[in-house]
Amino acid sequence: MVMDTAMGMATVMATEASPGRKRNRKSWGKLTNFVKQIQEQAQQIIREKYGLDQPVVKRYTTYMKNLLTTGDFGESIIYTGQSANDIIKNNTLVSAKIGLLGLLFQTTIGICLGMVAALNRGKPVDHVIRVLVVLAICVPSFVFASVLQYFLAFKWKLVPVFGWG
Repeated sequence: MVMDTAMGMATVMATEASPGRKRNRKSWGKLTNFVKQIQEQAQQIIREKYGLDQPVVKRYTTYMKNLLTTGDFGESIIYTGQSANDIIKNNTLVSAKIGLLGLLFQTTIGICLGMVAALNRGKPVDHVIRVLVVLAICVPSFVFASVLQYFLAFKWKLVPVFGWG
């Protein structure tokens, strides 16, 4: 619970400190006054709708209060008009399928490699398997996923780049 709260707070602070917020304000000086005024009005409406005009501490405490008391993650900024809870609910089954397939795949590969290494204890095959396993553990999952996506989706065209089915 403490780690979740700390990670949530760190995410909010990192988003608040992101350089894009200041860069967007500076680039608007190049626009005509009319377009600039309309864009500023639209941004103000969005800020008010999502509470971005409030201080970061107030936004964070409101978010955490809603999350802990009602389990509400709020409205999605990306999928306008949809609750983040609904989006999570709609995609949970797909995520569970992917997770279970990954677990099955990892378990099968791990048991097979473990049996081969055990049957060839001290031989070169054992050493090669051990080195490969240590390397696989050391590679961050996002790097491995990117490489896997590159080969499976772009190079070999076995799966879609995104989506399900």
